[in-house]
Amino acid sequence: MKPFLSTLLSTLILGSLLIGAQAFAQVPATMSYQGVLTDAGGNLVADGFYDLTFRLYDAPTAGNLFYTEAHTGATNHVQVSRGGFSVLLGSITTLSLGFDGPLYLSVQVASDPEMSPRIPLASSPYALGLRIPFQLSSTAGSPLLEGYAFAGLGAAFDFLGPSGYTMVLEPDVNGSGGYFSVNRNGSSSGFIVDGNTSGSGEPTVSILGSLRSAIFDMTQSGDASVRLPPSSISANEILDEPGIAQNHVNGGVSLPFATIVDVVSVTISLPAPGYVVVTADAEVEIPTQGDQVQIQITDTPGVIDGNHFFWVGGGVAATTLFPSSIHRTYFLPAGPHTFYFEAQSAFYPTAPPGATNATITAEYFPTSYGSVVTAPSGTAAAARSGSNGALVDLRELELRAAKATAEAERAERELIDARARDQQRAIHSVNAATTKGAGR
Repeated sequence: MKPFLSTLLSTLILGSLLIGAQAFAQVPATMSYQGVLTDAGGNLVADGFYDLTFRLYDAPTAGNLFYTEAHTGATNHVQVSRGGFSVLLGSITTLSLGFDGPLYLSVQVASDPEMSPRIPLASSPYALGLRIPFQLSSTAGSPLLEGYAFAGLGAAFDFLGPSGYTMVLEPDVNGSGGYFSVNRNGSSSGFIVDGNTSGSGEPTVSILGSLRSAIFDMTQSGDASVRLPPSSISANEILDEPGIAQNHVNGGVSLPFATIVDVVSVTISLPAPGYVVVTADAEVEIPTQGDQVQIQITDTPGVIDGNHFFWVGGGVAATTLFPSSIHRTYFLPAGPHTFYFEAQSAFYPTAPPGATNATITAEYFPTSYGSVVTAPSGTAAAARSGSNGALVDLRELELRAAKATAEAERAERELIDARARDQQRAIHSVNAATTKGAGR
């Protein structure tokens, strides 16, 4: 007797499937299947226990074998009564298929060959509703949603539209974390969440428009972690409000002849390129008639700057006190900068002059709202200006810094786009190297 599978009864219940998501762990990961066994003459086989082996293929003949479950032996063999039997596929071997393409079931009785033809699996009526509006598929064609295993790193989903990808949700190509992208069109990213930026373990959120972008990069610190479009709340303005640093010395400092003395100094840390206005004052004592004192503010101590020093004293009575003040403006890059209030005596016949109770203050301003004119600093700057003492507008430096910032932001945008392209290339390489059913 050679039994075969009758086509009189072949029922598939897909509503009891589990595709492996832990969030639905209460749903059984099994599939109910019933059939009738008859002999070669079409007669029902005798009642008893039979060894049955079930296999799932992706084609009605030949094709790829995706699943095998053997209901054999004293523990797992199948009871047949009046020819009928019922099994739960997945009760012995985990049923972890994606069920995202055609599948065909074959049955083998004991050591007999597999029966033919294979039975195509069908959906239950309510399961068909899952196709609207979504179709989970990793087969050829144009599905609305592709789901597949991503390079051995986990599950991935790609949302598709008429012009290509609209959204992708995948493991990060750097080996851990996740990656989410919403496209502006079929080829350009518009919103990206990179959970593991360049393998740093830190996230980046990027909003990429056609002309401007906003980037929140947790691999950076301070102002560099937030980059916004120019002229919105620009990178030169956000958190770069004016700031101040000050230092003071009590008592007096002697000013020897022709020797520059650092009376007082101050250091200020700039959060971004900008202007620094430095002001210093002290009481200068001239003990000898005819003596003179030179005072200056500088960021290069030890050298009298011919464009910026003031004279105090000269031709006055002995022991004269002069309240003296001086200020200077710089445009400088981000970072710490130190400024010095310096003085020296030009001449004294009997006793050196001095500077008492000196104070120096540095104030930071992120931008200008008019011309900021100053004499060039030092002989090198004077030579560049074409004439010693010619005035220059520091706004030129501000514009250069703004241009450099814009170039850096453009480079950062290109880097993010390159990362997105790398992620997309990884997607396509996974899809090309693996059949669409590889996730099964």
